[in-house]
Amino acid sequence: MFKLRIKELLLSKGHDNPFAWLRSQGIPHNSAHKLLADKYHRLPMYHIATICRAAWCTPNDLFEWTTTSKKKERMKGDTSPLPENHPLHKLTARPKVNLLDKISRMTEDELRELEGKIGE
Repeated sequence: MFKLRIKELLLSKGHDNPFAWLRSQGIPHNSAHKLLADKYHRLPMYHIATICRAAWCTPNDLFEWTTTSKKKERMKGDTSPLPENHPLHKLTARPKVNLLDKISRMTEDELRELEGKIGE
């Protein structure tokens, strides 16, 4: 089962208010709420395109694959576990990224070094 991880993605990119960010990108109020609450059953492709273009990401960044879900009982089709080598495992839960917090605790020398690596 897929889970939307748009809120986590936007927070990791430094957007403190994901709802306001989605609205600023032209996502309607109700849609923005559904996207952040993972309540979409059919996600419009233009929402995916809008978010990916503005957030500088790919559709894979917006989704997480999970084997447990409240929606599972409504799923149709095969719900058996995936084989270990299945590509969907690349979308399993990923650790949260909080670079802003890490950067705020870096020394000036460490920041210069990081800036040099980023510039490469």
